[in-house]
Amino acid sequence: IVCAEAATFDWIFHDPRASDRPWSNFHVWLAGSNSDGLYWINGKAGSGKSTLVEHLVRHENAKRALRQWAGGMKLLLSSFFWYTGSELQKSQTGLFRALLYSCLKKRRELIPLVVPETASFRQEDLRDYWTLVRLRGALHRLVSQTVFEIKFAFFIHELDKYAGTYD
Repeated sequence: IVCAEAATFDWIFHDPRASDRPWSNFHVWLAGSNSDGLYWINGKAGSGKSTLVEHLVRHENAKRALRQWAGGMKLLLSSFFWYTGSELQKSQTGLFRALLYSCLKKRRELIPLVVPETASFRQEDLRDYWTLVRLRGALHRLVSQTVFEIKFAFFIHELDKYAGTYD
């Protein structure tokens, strides 16, 4: 994805005009006021949704708003692009694996809290260990842990490529 021109997508950080409110104020949502936890961006194929998300992940305004949302806690930002490759990459299991890997790679001190049972595993044993139930449990432990005072923000795009159910 080509980096967006400097101000191409900056409109998302401004309040939409009252006459045509096609979206709620993203910046207000990102900073945590009036937030329900999910901000869904949709549009036609080729309209720039993925470029917009990549722009948001890198933009200082987004990072500043997320730091405000995090309060005094550390912020861990993770972005996941739903690849159109293998079935695993298009599955919920693939998504959860990627999110866990991304977060635990950045903050290795979380591993004993999130996946303590895997400490004695050999690398080859882990491939079959990660069921969807275990991945959900690990993600839940990750985002609900309080020892390290970290808030997690996930930017997930290309969900239209997802192959599976939403349970």
